Amino acid sequence: MLAFLLLLILVAIAAGVVLLLILFVDTSRDLPSISDIANFSPEESTQIYYSDTGPDGKPLLMAALAAANRRPVKLEQMSPYLRDAIVAIEDTRFRQHRGVDYIGIGRALFRNLTGGNLKGEGGSTITQQLARNISSLGLTRQKLLDRKVAEAILARRIEELFDKDEILELYLNTIYFGNGAYGAEAASRAYFRKSAAKLTLSEAAFLAGLPQRPVYYSNHRDAAMKRRDVVLDRMLELKMIGRAEHDDAVLERLDPKRVVVTGNRVMGAHHFVDYVVKHLTQLYGADKTRSGLRVYTTLDSRMQKLAEDAVRSGVRRSSYATQCGLICIENRTGRIRAMVGGMDYDRDQFNTVTQGARQPGSAFKPIVYTAAIDTGKCDLNSRYRDDGNYPWRGRDKWLPQNYGGSFSHASVTVRDAIRRSLNSVAVKVAYETGVLTIIDYARKMGITTDLAPYLPLALGASAVRPIELCSAYTVFANQGKRAVPTPVFRVLERNGVLLDEFGSQTEETGIRLGTLQQMDEALREVVLRGTATGAASVPDAHGKTGTTSDNRDAWFVGYTPELTTAIWVAREERLPNGRVRYREMPGMTGGRLCVPIWAAFMGKAVPLQREAEREQAERAATETPPPKKDKALEETEPLAKEPGVQGEPAPETGTGAEVAPPIQGDERIDEPPPLEPVNERPAPPPPATPPERAQPPPRVNPRDEQVRVRICAETMRKATDYCPVTIERSMPRRDVPGECRRHRPPPGEDR
Repeated sequence: MLAFLLLLILVAIAAGVVLLLILFVDTSRDLPSISDIANFSPEESTQIYYSDTGPDGKPLLMAALAAANRRPVKLEQMSPYLRDAIVAIEDTRFRQHRGVDYIGIGRALFRNLTGGNLKGEGGSTITQQLARNISSLGLTRQKLLDRKVAEAILARRIEELFDKDEILELYLNTIYFGNGAYGAEAASRAYFRKSAAKLTLSEAAFLAGLPQRPVYYSNHRDAAMKRRDVVLDRMLELKMIGRAEHDDAVLERLDPKRVVVTGNRVMGAHHFVDYVVKHLTQLYGADKTRSGLRVYTTLDSRMQKLAEDAVRSGVRRSSYATQCGLICIENRTGRIRAMVGGMDYDRDQFNTVTQGARQPGSAFKPIVYTAAIDTGKCDLNSRYRDDGNYPWRGRDKWLPQNYGGSFSHASVTVRDAIRRSLNSVAVKVAYETGVLTIIDYARKMGITTDLAPYLPLALGASAVRPIELCSAYTVFANQGKRAVPTPVFRVLERNGVLLDEFGSQTEETGIRLGTLQQMDEALREVVLRGTATGAASVPDAHGKTGTTSDNRDAWFVGYTPELTTAIWVAREERLPNGRVRYREMPGMTGGRLCVPIWAAFMGKAVPLQREAEREQAERAATETPPPKKDKALEETEPLAKEPGVQGEPAPETGTGAEVAPPIQGDERIDEPPPLEPVNERPAPPPPATPPERAQPPPRVNPRDEQVRVRICAETMRKATDYCPVTIERSMPRRDVPGECRRHRPPPGEDR
């Protein structure tokens, strides 16, 4: 009987060993390799830079973003007290074991069993904790058998790669200390407002005691101080410090701070930084965006300051205006050179330029006339009667008036109607052209918001975003090419390897050159002799004002050969429920409110732009390009591509400020009932000589075209609808891999 029991015990032990070996092999197969671990370094913040440089020639920092508040430093830059305190309290045998402390495991097991707590001590070494805290290694924090096995395997691999000081340095740069601080340097600055190198013994012991229960200790000072004393006692026991040092440290009064510190530091252009982060997240995913990238934006720090100063001064001069948005785009490339998303970012993070959709009033008319001239319905010399005798009179009560409520009853040219912003002519031209054609041209020119297919559209009754209307006007300055708003021109990995580079971002609209020349002439007339004469101080300025009824929204969108800038001004009132409404601004128009801001900004921004273009050309001639990223695809967070073209984030949405009051154009009338969609009239036969059109860009090899490809995360081949996890990558068309064959449709489902 005894022999049989012994045999059963031996069989059970053997079976346990076999199962453990199977678990070991199976777990090991899915873990990161030694080379993967060797490439690990503590996370750094993503640095976002302006496009220009400082006096020292270095890029100007706009913002630093991090997934966590972390400041990696070398081990020698940390107090020796902290190094010893961490070893004393977390892993006494750190210098003796090889990643897994079997003696420590036995001790922890004994204490857990005798204490009646099967969850108690984990017996984890510093190396095992490091493996657990490196998120890229993929371990969970649950005390499960397979996780403990994986942790032990990774700990051994880490010990093979790094010496003890390197492991301790990595650990002290990754461990969480509470208070929003990851790593010793961030913790030292968060709690004691000093670098880790200057910590006293008492402060070092305090920090060393936190990682066991960082959230609890960072919120319970008395418990944290008792924990500090435990650390000091342990250091004394191990003879790391003497009795006198111990006693002095226990008596030292500490005043640790309790303010949670985040890893983000934004030095300027707050609304633009939010826009850039959204753009990067669309491209790479949230984790990659905060993984230590070096992001070079298109924003010029000098132009940004000019924009902020002009907006602040312009709003201050007004008796009514309280809110303003400004967006400036480089015509040739689409680069955003300045962005003011609102008057006070701390009070309201809503970006009026990219999120706010407001009625543009007469600032929409250039799109109407572009559609009409390009389809042959009229030209600048075509004449219309400035009166209220509309073709639909008697069929509908909507009879728009001009700003001021009167008609001249004279025959006026389209050129004069644009200059004087006559609503009567704009609506008649829109009626002849057809609102669906106008909407089609608006889409070509970059407007993505909902446009109601009714005649009030001609007077700016449908809301648009300032960034999109600004982009639409670049078509006039760019011989038919639309400059696509682009916030970033280069992105580097944390190691300096090029991740992405964005050149000129423009799109062909197919609008005839003759049409564009006529619109250019008309918009110049607006500045010289029309509603925007205040902009004439800027050489070669063109543009169009816009004001909604009751003067709730004021606009001016104008351009020079170099830059296009859109400005929107309103009187914003915040309601007790947090929502926003817009009040009347009696007597305030786009010409009175927005044009002075535009002129103040563009008068100084255009010379800066010319200077920047010269500097850019000089740098391009001498600059050494960064090393390019290896062709091997790097896995990023799975992300569905949002609407929009490359380089242009999808339009943002929001609440409150997005909702436009029901008002139309430069007119003082009640809201008209919606008209039935106007039937398109057939276009006249084309002329014998085909019209001249904007020249298309030079042809490029289709195989060199950059495309966005969905990749299967398992096979790294082109994903199908059945791949469970996918990533998106930008690559030349010639490098697109073949389709994944591992993931197929379920039986009976057609492909």
